[in-house]
Amino acid sequence: MEHLKIKFKKKRLLHYLIFGTFSILLGLSFFAFNIEPALLGYLHLTSGLFFTFQYTYDKKHHYLRIGNGVIHKHRLFGNKTVIKLDEITKIERTDAYYLIKSPTKNLKVDPKLIDKDSLLELILFLKSLDLPSNRNLFLESKPIIETHKLKHII
Repeated sequence: MEHLKIKFKKKRLLHYLIFGTFSILLGLSFFAFNIEPALLGYLHLTSGLFFTFQYTYDKKHHYLRIGNGVIHKHRLFGNKTVIKLDEITKIERTDAYYLIKSPTKNLKVDPKLIDKDSLLELILFLKSLDLPSNRNLFLESKPIIETHKLKHII
């Protein structure tokens, strides 16, 4: 099975890149113009490097990767969440998340962070899982998902 990559929204990635670049330039300006306290320059440099690194990480690793029988949720800090596809017992919706449950782990998926095309791919993939209709949010009396209707189920 080829890996399915669920990407972040481009707007989110762009915000990290712009904020990181701006913070780095601001931090460097503290040293170029001998602005005191220099500690603020270091703080801006540090935050700028963090946001730039976060952008690079998110761009490379994406939000989710599905393949080889597992779903990976990538995070820069903290544990990566991995759930085996054959262990998924239920998919439900909370106020803000899709919740993918297994006996040992729960995976929260925030649809507001996912690119529209990737979200459609994710929904179609989750809909195709072998779960009873009462345990799969996407099989519970939902009409066929079309791209232009995607905003109504998010």
